[in-house]
Amino acid sequence: MNSITPILSLSESVSGLLVNKEGKTKLVTDINNEDLDDIQVALKTINNRSKSLLKFVKDYRKMSKIPVPELNPVNLNELISRIIK
Repeated sequence: MNSITPILSLSESVSGLLVNKEGKTKLVTDINNEDLDDIQVALKTINNRSKSLLKFVKDYRKMSKIPVPELNPVNLNELISRIIK
């Protein structure tokens, strides 16, 4: 959640910067330099957070992957004796 919340927040903020008061998409010429700088920072942050989130998911998959069991013959008499003890 620590990575998802900023991604959602920043993407909503960037979307807001690209829409005019009437709710229509701004033309490129209507976006001021300050908003362009904010959009660039937001996109870089979204990119970094997304990469970190992707790395976390990959690492989690590795950690949570159940290995294929190695089956070996077992002496049933010994096993039952250990269980009884």
